Amino acid sequence: MASGMDLQNFFDQWLYKPGALKLNATWQYNKNKKELNLSLNQTQQDGSLFKMPIQVAIHLPNQKLPVIKTIAIVDKATVSIISIGAEPEKVVIDPESWVLMDAAISKK
Repeated sequence: MASGMDLQNFFDQWLYKPGALKLNATWQYNKNKKELNLSLNQTQQDGSLFKMPIQVAIHLPNQKLPVIKTIAIVDKATVSIISIGAEPEKVVIDPESWVLMDAAISKK
């Protein structure tokens, strides 16, 4: 273990088991609470479950750079509530394309 980290889950998910991560995501902005409600649902049909962090880019009006948040995916369905001052123009999952996956996101 040269890294000093336990990488067993990583190797189990990405090397030893078949399939890849498939995400179906939706987002909704609550203007009263100034919160983004983000739902990430794993839709793999092979019974696999991925547990990992994933980045989300939140593009706000009148800002050149998006707000980047890291969400911990731990179950088939993950809901994250993010405090944000304005309604996003768009939300992007894995903006740097680091994760091998099939993902779709839509505004609710």
